Amino acid sequence: MAGQKKTREKIMEEALKDGGVSIPDPIPQRSMPKIDLNGACVTSELDIEDVCNTLVDGWSLRDIAEEMDHNHMRKHGKPRERAGKRARMHATTILRWIESASERVKMYEDAREMQADAYFSEILQLSNEKIPLTIFGSFDSAAVQDKKLRLEALKYIASKLAPKRYGEKLDLTSGGDKIPPMSPQQADARLIALIDKAKPHIVALPRPEAGDES
Repeated sequence: MAGQKKTREKIMEEALKDGGVSIPDPIPQRSMPKIDLNGACVTSELDIEDVCNTLVDGWSLRDIAEEMDHNHMRKHGKPRERAGKRARMHATTILRWIESASERVKMYEDAREMQADAYFSEILQLSNEKIPLTIFGSFDSAAVQDKKLRLEALKYIASKLAPKRYGEKLDLTSGGDKIPPMSPQQADARLIALIDKAKPHIVALPRPEAGDES
């Protein structure tokens, strides 16, 4: 242990003599295409196809809302205002605009499923990224935890957006349809039936007669 400590101190001294301790390069962050809404800053200017393409690229409705605020600033030269106060575009406003037309709802739902594919591709990219090393030659524990958390978050989101393809549990009975809930009575009856089915068959053995050596 003492020898290991001395070695680490020596490495640190050499690093300081060489001009300081270098900070390891972090794991690259998400690289995604730039959001392009054709300058839309209000929902009446939005094109559902642009919104869907943005979602498939991996962005969220909140990101779209922020881009619309930026577009408002570029177009009008000042922040968005409402009732004389500074305001912003909300993701819920965009969602209400989508839900106001059945065609937009269908395109939005399809885009959300395809968005899971984008997250899956990102999972593959992130999992192949090299973990930076410390000056001692060991893996950077903070970078390991950061990578692990990001992978878990992306896996969770992908499983919720497209549970059939990326969910951990496979539904082999309902064909994707919603399974109706069972009443307590139905659950009890089902449990009793399963228990009866699992019981081993009881074979009645003949009783030994008096005087038998068994």
